[in-house]
Amino acid sequence: MSKSWADEQTARIAAEIKAQRGKRSGKWLADRTAELGHGVSRTTISELETGKRKSVTVAELLILALALEVPPLQLLFPRLPDGPVEPWPGAQMPTYEAIQWVSGHRAPFYLESGHLAWKEAAPGPLGQTWTWLKINNSIEDASILVEEAARHAQHLQNFPGGEITPQEIEDAAAAYELACFRLEDLASIRRDLEARIQRDEQSDG
Repeated sequence: MSKSWADEQTARIAAEIKAQRGKRSGKWLADRTAELGHGVSRTTISELETGKRKSVTVAELLILALALEVPPLQLLFPRLPDGPVEPWPGAQMPTYEAIQWVSGHRAPFYLESGHLAWKEAAPGPLGQTWTWLKINNSIEDASILVEEAARHAQHLQNFPGGEITPQEIEDAAAAYELACFRLEDLASIRRDLEARIQRDEQSDG
């Protein structure tokens, strides 16, 4: 079972490489990987796509994905969003669940009954990284809100007298202050998380 499962992984990746390559030649793909710093030969690409080669190295997966301008997970699990996939022997699941596992969003475990279940990924470097990214994205969104609120408040202040009520100006100023508070709150959360990550790294060292 393990061998056929391993062969299936390579076959799936190879099929997606061929699909993503499209009408571009194997030579083009080989040349492009060389340009990117780690050449995958035209022979290797051909042997993968024809099934002669039964394995793909991590380095090959990453550089081929970069050359084809797709995420590595697109080559690994191409049947998005919910096509069936077997990420480890005997585990059939929708593709999106496999991607959640590989990316560290969720962790699989087996119940006493033998059934597969899922839980949120345990805290650790990868989990902390996802939290940091979420906070960082929120900070970017909050920064945009601050800029928009500031422009709106300034726009209202520049209107000729009588056209804008004092309440409208007050509301715009309040919206700006609220956006600034949200931004600073998120920045504080990020600083705390970064300090915690640094402490964890030092304790592991």
